[in-house]
Amino acid sequence: MEPNDNPEDDPRWINLLRGGTVCASCGQVHQGIFDIGYAAPYYWEGDPTHAKLKDVHDFNNFLTSDFCVINGEHFFIRCILELPLRGIAGGCFGYGVWASLSKANFKIYFESFSSNEQGGFGPWFGWFSNRIDGYPDTLKLQCQVKPQSGNTRPLIELDIVDHPLAVAKHQGLTLDELFEIYASRGHAFD
Repeated sequence: MEPNDNPEDDPRWINLLRGGTVCASCGQVHQGIFDIGYAAPYYWEGDPTHAKLKDVHDFNNFLTSDFCVINGEHFFIRCILELPLRGIAGGCFGYGVWASLSKANFKIYFESFSSNEQGGFGPWFGWFSNRIDGYPDTLKLQCQVKPQSGNTRPLIELDIVDHPLAVAKHQGLTLDELFEIYASRGHAFD
């Protein structure tokens, strides 16, 4: 598709926003921008099914939808890397990814999780802990984890500004790039 001066006129965009569109790959109806998430940090080798925190008995090795600990030594939290969409006012795509934290910062986040008042914490240094398809290796990129209040996952800022993922974070994605991301994860739009 040729670049469109007005992305909001793109038929794929109109279908996605207005009526939704049936995904040619997964068969689901997608309406609006949806995030792509990773169930676990790259390093997690256990069952990818998220345990309920109340059911976790081994605090040295566990995975929930927001926390992961490996061997009692490696601590991860689930975050959002937001990428704005060029030419779409307020449009933003997100990757649900994992970042490592120090044990001390993980403990602060973990112990305050139910308070929903974490916006005053951080930013904390972390390591990006997923590999994102379509980009040069993203594993172990230095990042800043910025907790948010209101039961919202922390945001990630990448420290390496010339990495293509960091460039996308600061310059935004085109609609073609967004639909390429969806296609690479099994969501095709005509």
